[in-house]
Amino acid sequence: EIAFEKAGLFRFQKPAIFADEHCPASIREYAQSLMAPLYLNTQDYDFVEMKDHWQLRILEKTYDFSKKPSILLSAMSAAIFATHCLQQVLPVTHKDWKAAIGSVFVPGRFQMVQQAGQALMILDVGHNPHAAKNLLNRLQGLPVRGQVHLIFSILEDKDRKNIVKNLNKHDFL
Repeated sequence: EIAFEKAGLFRFQKPAIFADEHCPASIREYAQSLMAPLYLNTQDYDFVEMKDHWQLRILEKTYDFSKKPSILLSAMSAAIFATHCLQQVLPVTHKDWKAAIGSVFVPGRFQMVQQAGQALMILDVGHNPHAAKNLLNRLQGLPVRGQVHLIFSILEDKDRKNIVKNLNKHDFL
């Protein structure tokens, strides 16, 4: 179902980039039916995350980044790969990519909000099991003093069972 939603973004004979690590056969088939070239994470480009930096490989070249983005590395890597594919019409350099990493953020995706004297709030609109897992992985990387509270709301059409299952896998909540 999620794969079908993602494939709905594809256009006839227009290149498509799939950022998730595993591309379902339905995505490949849909791209093929649209005659849309499909570029895949781990095949056409990939990234490696280290403790304090990350690297992106595009073709035979590796780019180093000392700063991690506030968005998922899979999403940032796909965005950078997209600009690489558009070099003929949108020339962008490694220096441009580095500058963009510091300014890219999606409101409501691991958005940190804190007012003086108040507890840190992290807002995240993740709405599937994968997003819940990523949220908790990122939370585990933060220095936490005291209790962590989770306020959770979800629409009826979402995979509540598996989202809650992922949330329950962590004992710090």
